[in-house]
Amino acid sequence: MASAISANRAELIAIANAVATEKMIDKAIVIEAMEEAIQKSARNRYGAENDIRAKLDPRTGDLRLWRVVEVVEEVEDYFKQVDLKAARSSTPMPSSAISSSIRCRRWIWGASMPSRPSR
Repeated sequence: MASAISANRAELIAIANAVATEKMIDKAIVIEAMEEAIQKSARNRYGAENDIRAKLDPRTGDLRLWRVVEVVEEVEDYFKQVDLKAARSSTPMPSSAISSSIRCRRWIWGASMPSRPSR
């Protein structure tokens, strides 16, 4: 059984620097590969049907992880869509900026993903 590996912010940047130096490649390429690996891991954990994104700040090591959902009037896919009321209550952006044509972010770092409601 595989064990979980933990790294703090400084360690993430140190790992990226070490790999970039050892392989003689641009650090940005290593950071991008780390982000993709984190996204894939999160999708495996929370479900491949979720559009999960990750962003690693190359200066500070801050990691942001979020799920992108589309704001719609009537929800058909509970993994990819959210109604306007739910978007207004869960998004960090001003509610006046939310319309049916934009996508909103739902931060998931440390939060559980919603399950599909029964019909």
